[in-house]
Amino acid sequence: LLTLVLNSGVAPGAAGIGASGAPLEAGFRAVFGRGVTSRLLSLVALTGLVASFHTIIYAYGRVLFALSRAGYFPRWISVTGQRQTPWLALILGAIIGLGCAATIFVSKLVSGDGSDGMVGAVLLNMAVFGAVISYVLVMVSYIVLKITRPEMSRPYRLSLIHISEPT
Repeated sequence: LLTLVLNSGVAPGAAGIGASGAPLEAGFRAVFGRGVTSRLLSLVALTGLVASFHTIIYAYGRVLFALSRAGYFPRWISVTGQRQTPWLALILGAIIGLGCAATIFVSKLVSGDGSDGMVGAVLLNMAVFGAVISYVLVMVSYIVLKITRPEMSRPYRLSLIHISEPT
C-alpha cells in the first residue's frame, strides 16, 4: 500500500512508476539514486518476496495434508515420508501450480495478448487472493467455534471479542 501511495510522488511520477516492472525498486532509485542503498533495499525486498513464496509452498502442503487427514480429500494425499514430511501433498500442489501456470501461459499465447510477465502477475494475484480468503475463513472459523464450542480449551485467549454463550 505504501509503495502504491508514496511512489506516485517520486521523480518518474505515477505514470512512470505504473509502467515500471518493479515499482518498489524504481522508487528506491528515485529517492536514493543508483547506489548501494537502493540496491541493498531492493535485495531486502526481494528476499521478502522469496520468503513469501516459500511460505506459500509450505502452506499448500500443510493444507492439503490436513484436509486429507480430516477426510475431505482422498487419504492417499496425506502420506508422509520417513521424516514425517507430507511429500505427496507437496508434489500434488506443485503439479496443480504448474498446471495453472501452463494454462495461463497457453491461454495468453492463444488469445494473442502476449505472455511477457503475465503468468507471474496472474499467479501472484491468485496467491494474494487465496491468502485473503484463507484469512477471512480463519476468522470466521474462530467465531463459529467460539459460539458452537465455548468449552473447548484453547492455548490462547482473544480478549477483543466476547461472544456470549448460547442460551
